[in-house]
Amino acid sequence: MDRPLHPNLARIAAVYDDVMTEFRAGSISPAEARRRVLTLIARDDNGLEWSLNPDTGGWQYRNQFGEMTSANPPAYGVAGFTPTDLGGGRGNDPRVRLYEVDQEALRAEGQLRGSTSLVEDGRRTVLPRALTGRRAATTVVLLVALIAAVFFASR
Repeated sequence: MDRPLHPNLARIAAVYDDVMTEFRAGSISPAEARRRVLTLIARDDNGLEWSLNPDTGGWQYRNQFGEMTSANPPAYGVAGFTPTDLGGGRGNDPRVRLYEVDQEALRAEGQLRGSTSLVEDGRRTVLPRALTGRRAATTVVLLVALIAAVFFASR
């Protein structure tokens, strides 16, 4: 693909080029190439779903009636998240933290009931909930009463 493309569409165009290279080299069958091309779908900034036609290699989008329509794709836009960005893997990004429910704390009584644990480098750290059970409900009721009192006092 030589033309400038929306970043989301450029991602699938690069994969399409790789699939076609494998197909021309005889590494994959026509059926496998077609199957792979049919999985290449991306959205532009307007939410339109774009793909490449496996028969012609031309761009197409899904219109409001759900039909595929041939058209020129957008040449600009904001890159969206990929599934990997959203949770397919931690990668090397130190900002990504994985959390899991601490099953032992769920069964235990006391302060840590319903805790969540932070998992970093295979080590688990329990993150206790500050407010649990009846104490949390009482605190919420008192907080709402305080907010209401301040609101009505200021009128």
